[in-house]
Amino acid sequence: MNASKSKINDTLLAAVLICSLLKEVRLTETGLLEILTDGDTVGQFVISDALSLIEKKSLAALSDDGAFSLTEAGVMIVDEFIGKIPFEIREKCLVLAKRISSLSELDKSVKWEIENLERGCYFKLRFLNEMGGSDIIDLKIYAPSYESALKMQENFLEKPIDAFERIMYIFTRD
Repeated sequence: MNASKSKINDTLLAAVLICSLLKEVRLTETGLLEILTDGDTVGQFVISDALSLIEKKSLAALSDDGAFSLTEAGVMIVDEFIGKIPFEIREKCLVLAKRISSLSELDKSVKWEIENLERGCYFKLRFLNEMGGSDIIDLKIYAPSYESALKMQENFLEKPIDAFERIMYIFTRD
């Protein structure tokens, strides 16, 4: 992919890209910034201008939970101009958007952190009982280094449901 196709420098195209992401996934401004600045896909000033354009033209609305939702005008602009966004950029951004959205949903039912110790770290994992009461699982795993704790976190975040199902299977099988 050449350099001219890998970056969006036009405010309208950036607004279309943002609206196309919002058409597929609920995102906050922080999530949008994380996606668009990843790999310098869209310049910071262009993002700011695009968000201003989206607000001015009422292409998306901010809900009480801080996430944007696309308006009818936003859907229309996506339908009309989505072909102007290079396919590689759309796909890359959509994959990141879905990942950020799923982590946002996951954050409601799972908490994780790395705790530094004098020697090594703990990767701490809590599956929350969303119906109230105590946690379903509260797990603390020792890692000899911060890097190995980060690897544990990375592996967990790739497939958190698999981790939960495997842990439950180990303790509940006959």
